[in-house]
Amino acid sequence: MLVTALISIMSANANAIAGASAAHLPLLFSQEGSYLKTSACIMVEQKKYAGSHASWNSFEKQAKQSPEAEFAETINAIKRMDSAVLKSLSHSQHGRDPKQFQEQAIAYFQQIGFLTLGNVHSHYRFADYTVFFLQLGLKEKASVASFSFAKDATGKYGFLPYGGRSITLSFLNQWLNSGWGPAKTKSPVYCGPTEIERATHKVALESAAESASELLLRGKRLTDKNVQHAKLLKTIAALNKALDVNNMADYFKHFTPQGADKVSRWYANATTEDQNKYTESLLDQKPFFVFEADPLYIVYARTANSGVQALYFVQDQHGVFRWANAAYGSVVDSIFKSPRFISAASQAKPFNAWKIANANESN
Repeated sequence: MLVTALISIMSANANAIAGASAAHLPLLFSQEGSYLKTSACIMVEQKKYAGSHASWNSFEKQAKQSPEAEFAETINAIKRMDSAVLKSLSHSQHGRDPKQFQEQAIAYFQQIGFLTLGNVHSHYRFADYTVFFLQLGLKEKASVASFSFAKDATGKYGFLPYGGRSITLSFLNQWLNSGWGPAKTKSPVYCGPTEIERATHKVALESAAESASELLLRGKRLTDKNVQHAKLLKTIAALNKALDVNNMADYFKHFTPQGADKVSRWYANATTEDQNKYTESLLDQKPFFVFEADPLYIVYARTANSGVQALYFVQDQHGVFRWANAAYGSVVDSIFKSPRFISAASQAKPFNAWKIANANESN
């Protein structure tokens, strides 16, 4: 899908290919409609070009069936509004659905026809995916579009006109369009050395033999000897106490504002049976592990009736922890609330299989 956002046009035109290296993108957390940049990091492979950018049509000289060559052929097909060729270049399994392909092809033809094609900032690779960020000009303004490709069963790269089923791709596009990504700033924000070095756990996000994207996290058992943990435990204890005595006014004080408003309105209008089910699912939470992704804290807790659950807490400007997304879903749920993470949390030594050897856990 074409993704656009306003940025300033950058002028570099060099097209010599530099080597690929690891890039660490900050994990973004969608807190009830707005994004938070966290200290957790997603590692992918980044291929930069000499002079920071490369002209898209310089890729026509690349080796056939390379990601760059497939990208250039795809752009040429869009420029010519050649639906048949564009379809032949699209992924054989995930790019040729008749209805979705036709809708996206028309959108590409309509938009590209009014835009000047610029340079490629770099491309990102993970698992079987390669994603290019292309500058598109419109008079004095410019935008950036992401073009995604994936290998098919034969090893050939195919265009994904309506996106792909990849959690990393979702996060990559989130970052692209955020205030920290190349669509909105000349200086994209990556994780710094401190954020990378403080990680204690590493887990692959995609199942692939090569170039797997990895999530770097800092995780610990919860203990009141840690100042931040003590605050978290106090907040969760207050939630448990208020829920136990049905003091819902005190209960919702520990939510973020949007969540408190939504859940309190639902609770006030729910049947007694639904209220009891809600209470029973959350009562007597026993937190035991936390991933510290400042300002986001992902807490794993055992409950009497619902097994292990993942809860999100964020610190406000006063350092107070509040339960976030209590009534909202987010793309991060597909990670932290996934069966894989819940299973890893439920082990005798939570998340032990993902620990980084010799990780520094002191800070």
